[in-house]
Amino acid sequence: MTRALNAYFGKLLDVITAHGGDVVKFAGDALLAVWPVVADAALPRATRTAARCGLAVQSAIQSFVAESGHRLSLRAGVGAGPMAVVTVGGVLDRWEVVVVGPAVVEATAAAGAGEPCRVVLGSRAWGQVRSVGTGTELTPEFTRLDALEPGEPLVPLPAVAVPFEAVPALLSFVPAAIHRRLAARQTAWLAELRRLTVLFVQLPGLNDRTPLATAQEVMAALQNELYRYEGSVNKLSNG
Repeated sequence: MTRALNAYFGKLLDVITAHGGDVVKFAGDALLAVWPVVADAALPRATRTAARCGLAVQSAIQSFVAESGHRLSLRAGVGAGPMAVVTVGGVLDRWEVVVVGPAVVEATAAAGAGEPCRVVLGSRAWGQVRSVGTGTELTPEFTRLDALEPGEPLVPLPAVAVPFEAVPALLSFVPAAIHRRLAARQTAWLAELRRLTVLFVQLPGLNDRTPLATAQEVMAALQNELYRYEGSVNKLSNG
C-alpha cells in the first residue's frame, strides 16, 4: 500500500508542479495545491492554469496503474479568491501550518460536489474560466468543467534549494516520530499499523477573519492539553 500511494501521489505532484502549482497541504487522502498571485489582474490566468491542471491530473490518473495493479480515482475542485497561510502553535517547538480563506472553502466544497474523475469549479472560479471553457452546471454554486481552450505556455514550479541551516526550523513542522525515523533510516516503519484512538476537534469559530493572536492562543492551548495526554497533532485544516 505504501508503494502504491507513493507512486500515486508522486504522479500527482509531477503534474501539479509542471503546471506551476505548489502543494501546501496533505490531508489524509487529499492534497491542496495553490497558484498564488500578487495582483487581482493575474487571478484569471492562475485560475485557468489550476483548472487546466485539474483536467491534466484526471487524465494522468485514469491511465496510471500502480505496481500492485490497482487503479485509483479522484475528485478535483477549483476555487478562486482570497487565501491566507498562517503558522500557529510552537509548544515544544512543534508548529502547524493552516491554509484558510474563501478560495480554500470553495475548492474543498467543489471537489465534494463532483463525481470521481471530474473537475468541478466553484462559482468564483467558474467566473474566471467561463470565457475560455465549457461546462455543465451542477448547481448554482458549482459547474463541472468539460473542456478548456489551449492556454498560455506552462511555467513549472521552480525548484527550491533548502540551505542546511534551515533544516532545524523546517523539522519543527514535521512530527518528531516521523523525522526521527527518517534520520534513523527506518522508513519501513512509517507505514506500520497500530491500534489507536482518534480525536477530532472542530473549531467552527476559527476562519480567515480570526485574529492571528486568537488563533495562536487556541492552538497553543490545544497543543498543551494534547501533549499532556501524550497525543500528537495529525493535521490542522480549514475547508
